[in-house]
Amino acid sequence: MIKLIYLLAEVWAIVVSIYAMRDKKVKLSINTVFFVFLEILYMLLVSYGIIIKETLIIVYVVFVAYVLLEFNEKLLDAICKTILSILMVTIVQMISYFPGVLVFQIFKNENIMVMFINGITLFIIYTLRRWGLFPKSLSLCKNKKLEYLFVIIVSFVIVLYYMIRIKKNELISLDVYIVSIIFIIIVIYMIIRWQRANYEIELREEQISSIRTCDQSLQRLIQQTRKNQHDFHNHLIAILGMNASIHTYEDLIKKQNEYCKHIENENKFYLVLKIQF
Repeated sequence: MIKLIYLLAEVWAIVVSIYAMRDKKVKLSINTVFFVFLEILYMLLVSYGIIIKETLIIVYVVFVAYVLLEFNEKLLDAICKTILSILMVTIVQMISYFPGVLVFQIFKNENIMVMFINGITLFIIYTLRRWGLFPKSLSLCKNKKLEYLFVIIVSFVIVLYYMIRIKKNELISLDVYIVSIIFIIIVIYMIIRWQRANYEIELREEQISSIRTCDQSLQRLIQQTRKNQHDFHNHLIAILGMNASIHTYEDLIKKQNEYCKHIENENKFYLVLKIQF
């Protein structure tokens, strides 16, 4: 019974952490109940030796599946946020281990110590959620390159661990083989996605650069057009003003023709004000 309680506390702490990462309260949905039951059942099978301990990593893979179904997120985001959630719980468990040792010295019972550690962990996770500290840790998942790199490194470390175990024991059970294959596939998939993401980012940066260049050219064209409009307006005022300073019609026509020729010579390289006679 004690074992069931501390396993429930540990799994529930991870569920609370997963929801807290998204700044949401825990919902007791069908998915949540089913996956909590599945996680506890798997841990019990491992603790009783029915399934070997090396496959315990499957528990965390199941959490990723839970996140995908519960929050309908992209695979990369689900993996990254799930890893962060589990790391938060693990760190709190490590901190809670020190007072847990004192509990063990008093009761001389490992199950009571683990129940105390997981109970304190669950309490701290709830407290941290109320303080809103979990969303602040998501800065890693906002950068796609770092997100892919983080997931690849974690998956590679897990694969490396299993490879060392296999090399050391010189034997491999079916459970360990399946787990190793799963994480090898994850590493390969993430590397491919990482390369594709880098290509998409580079392509997007080139598009942004092209848009900025076009925008700068357009702005220069607008400024030049405004200057030409302003100059043209001044020329019209000057031509109309000749009526007040020139008294004979012949002199007026002559001066206007001379002024128009002067405008044409000044703007022979700008066809906007090109005048035909």
